[in-house]
Amino acid sequence: MHNSDGSDAEEMRTFLIPKSDVYVVDEWHVGGLRGTASLSFTMEDHFVPKERSYGLNEPSREPGSLYVIHTTPMFASGFATVALGVARSGLDAAIDLTKSKVQHGGTNTISADTTTQRMIGEAEASWNSARAFLNEATSEMWQTVVERHELPTAQRIKVRLAGTHAIRTSADVVNSAYTICGSNSIFESNKIQHCFRDAHAIRQQIQGRPTHYDTAGQFYLGLEPKGIF
Repeated sequence: MHNSDGSDAEEMRTFLIPKSDVYVVDEWHVGGLRGTASLSFTMEDHFVPKERSYGLNEPSREPGSLYVIHTTPMFASGFATVALGVARSGLDAAIDLTKSKVQHGGTNTISADTTTQRMIGEAEASWNSARAFLNEATSEMWQTVVERHELPTAQRIKVRLAGTHAIRTSADVVNSAYTICGSNSIFESNKIQHCFRDAHAIRQQIQGRPTHYDTAGQFYLGLEPKGIF
């Protein structure tokens, strides 16, 4: 960022730019999350006034409690919510399939198989635990900003941790669902195929980085947390 005194400063900021001022690059040809159309853009020698930008740690310009929560916790919890929804859809699809699919050479549906039963039980436990943790973290965050009009580091770390955990756990749940479905999983006509690609696309995003666990661990050990939270 270029300051009015002529100096330059390194700072993470979000800039608001009219779409007409940029060149959109159509490069979102991906395996998962195709419908988001997360296209890139380029621009050259473009000046953005400071009033059309904001920094992560700046105080909110609006009075409402919602504006105390900056974009990082919003993205962390938002991506996690989508991941949990994808995982729920995939797990439900697998459960439905187990009630009708009979393995080659068998006579019973795979729902009668003890391995299938255990995998479904473990997946349900993982999904519900991740969802409960995310709900707890975001509910506490909202209560804090309403009552105190600030978002302490402890709350931000907890939301980051819960979000990352939900994203990565969701992908694991979809992996289990994918395995349960057997060869049916490889067909594009099967919902689990779409869930598999979407869940792993979400986990590959910055919100699902395993290094976020490091950041949380540093905080809980009394160290200075490093990372984006």
